[in-house]
Formats: sequence, C-alpha cells, structure tokens
Amino acid sequence: YVAGCFEGPEKNIEVCFTPDIGHPNGCRELSRDALDAICAAARCTILTSVSNAHLDAYVLSESSLFVYRHKMVLKTCGTTTLLRCLKPLLKATNELGLELEWLGYSR
Repeated sequence: YVAGCFEGPEKNIEVCFTPDIGHPNGCRELSRDALDAICAAARCTILTSVSNAHLDAYVLSESSLFVYRHKMVLKTCGTTTLLRCLKPLLKATNELGLELEWLGYSR
C-alpha cells in the first residue's frame, strides 16, 4: 500500500453493433472529438494511439480503448466513471447509423 495512492478496480465495457448497418467503417469512423468526449465522460483522456487494418488502439490516462468496426472495448481503472461514457458513445454511434446489438459491463 502506498499512502495517497488509489488504484480502483478494473472496469470494462464492451459495446457491440450490428454488422452491415450504418457507416461502412462502423465505430472506426468516430472522430477524435467524439472519442475525446466519450473518454471525458468516463474521466480519462487519450494519451496516444496506434492503428492497423483491424482496429484502432488508444492508451488512456486510466488504461485502454480498442475500437473495431462493430465493437468498442473500454478498460479503465482508478477513479474513472465508466458508465457515464454510454450517453456520448451511443449518441456518436447513432449519428453514424450504427445499431446497438449487445452491451456488457464488468468490474
């Protein structure tokens, strides 16, 4: 234990969208502004990112974000408020015409 240091439990949210509905690039079409708003609602920030043909991966101040065409996975720890990112996430994906298929949360 380190005094003054808090490492809260890991929290995970996985959001899956119906394939072939909405924008052809799916979640990967989300703008950086949209991703920043999603992360801000969860009380974390994007530090850096890397992409390949299959996904966009982001290192966050409180862990990681993985964006695929039809799925987003946000893993956080510490003092994040992960469930608060759902409203901006669903708003942004709805604007792309994506249809929610499944949502999972764990901690």
